[in-house]
Amino acid sequence: QDAAVDDFILAPGAVLGLEWLGGPMERLTVSLSGNYSIFLDGTRSDDLFLDDGNTLDYQRTWNNTTLYFYDRYSYSTDPAGEPGVADNAQFGGVRNSVGLSLSQRMGPSILTLGFDHFDFFSTETLSDRQERSQNTFSLSYLLNVFPYLSVGPRVSYGITDNKDPLFNDSDTLTAGTSASLRVTDDIDLSANVGLLSFGFDDNGAVAASDSSSLY
Repeated sequence: QDAAVDDFILAPGAVLGLEWLGGPMERLTVSLSGNYSIFLDGTRSDDLFLDDGNTLDYQRTWNNTTLYFYDRYSYSTDPAGEPGVADNAQFGGVRNSVGLSLSQRMGPSILTLGFDHFDFFSTETLSDRQERSQNTFSLSYLLNVFPYLSVGPRVSYGITDNKDPLFNDSDTLTAGTSASLRVTDDIDLSANVGLLSFGFDDNGAVAASDSSSLY
């Protein structure tokens, strides 16, 4: 078993936050944070990190319709954040998630259509196998049954495309019930319960079996 390696690390960083209000029904927010880690004993190369909290959010409401767009991005060479490569010291990659949703309020209920896209781009040869893209489509319906409490069904379908031929492409189906509780004007609590099903194609070199579980 390898011995632990000690090092001194300097990590100067910066945080930038911007918010633009186009009126009571329109808002744009941008958050950017990161640091440059300097390993004084040279146990690994100095590098730039962009935190997972980097976001761009845009929301606009007109009449009873709300449009929401987001982009979340990060860059890291820390393998601890990526499943399957925790022991790979030369991990590196960019994660980017973008999404769009449209919500329509109909009396005491809200119908929401959503689309999300995720990409992982490797910046190190040894983490190329983790490159993948995911597309997820969702539909939800929430009905206000009591003051501050809404419940309703939610379904989503996702497709994962792995870049490495070793892994099978897959699809994911979820179907269940969601509940949302408004605690204060700034705090919402939500819970989900349902069935999660995985299906795998046979295009990869490693066989994988379909599976289902509760969530």
